[in-house]
Amino acid sequence: MGSLLIVGKVPPPVGGVTIHVQRLLDSLVRDETAHSFYDLSSFSPVSFARAVLSASVVHLNLSNSYLLFFMTVLCKLLGRTSILTYHGNVGRWGAFRNFLDRVTLSMCSIPLVLNDASFSMVGRWNLNVQLVSAFLPPVGGEKLPDAVSLALGKFLDERTGDEVVFCTNAYDFVFDSNGDETYGILELIRLFRSLPGAQLIISDPSSAYERYLIDEQIEVPENVLLLPVPHSFFEVLKISDCLIRATTTDGDSLSVREALYLGKGVVASGCVSRPDGVITYRKLEFEELANVLEQYTPDEGARSNGPTGYDDIVSVYRLCGV
Repeated sequence: MGSLLIVGKVPPPVGGVTIHVQRLLDSLVRDETAHSFYDLSSFSPVSFARAVLSASVVHLNLSNSYLLFFMTVLCKLLGRTSILTYHGNVGRWGAFRNFLDRVTLSMCSIPLVLNDASFSMVGRWNLNVQLVSAFLPPVGGEKLPDAVSLALGKFLDERTGDEVVFCTNAYDFVFDSNGDETYGILELIRLFRSLPGAQLIISDPSSAYERYLIDEQIEVPENVLLLPVPHSFFEVLKISDCLIRATTTDGDSLSVREALYLGKGVVASGCVSRPDGVITYRKLEFEELANVLEQYTPDEGARSNGPTGYDDIVSVYRLCGV
């Protein structure tokens, strides 16, 4: 049996990739699968090379194109099998970074991608590509901080009728390669000013949106709750009716998969292919989104558990002799 090295970061900070890595590690421990973990928070070329030399299979989980290129080249030079989970939509960067990703994905032993468009693209460069889900269910509970629980309880108690509770999340305040706000949070705040029959919970674990709203003196309406501290979005989904994923780019969204797993409704932009049952609207067409939200009822959308990616990843490990 080969030895397995997982490369990535775990929370903090809270993010789609760090949560994925944490749940992967928790699942491997639960299943008593032998492995080691290299934490990128303490990365250096020398320590990483030593870690790679101690393993036969290296599973890379990160989004930095330059670091991915370096690590994949090193694995190839040292004769190690490299598995690369590409967290995001392939081809979403500028010309040079997209070219670098293409070289990396062509060179690695087995690229794992998260949506159909990425699978079609990478399949032209590397015949070993596999399509997997980014979603791994949590192992055990993920308790909310007391302050978050209190804020949510107060917010939900303020409902006056049958308001639909929507939720969304953003791990940072970032813009895509076209200069558009990636998560669409500011537009959602604007939309909910005119949606009194609905509530919106915004998970802002980095506090980036809170700082921006304060600096720009943007008032948050009473039917919108901002949670600007680290917390489990999975727990927020449990008490919501529907997830809004208003992104301009995506991979296989962890949040979407979590919502499907919990049987919640999902409204998402059509920036990438979405799972069955998701209600989609055209990317950046926020008036179209507003119409969808106005007509939404909790009986709409997906109501069945979606697939998880853990079994697929373990199958790849077995293929590599782990």
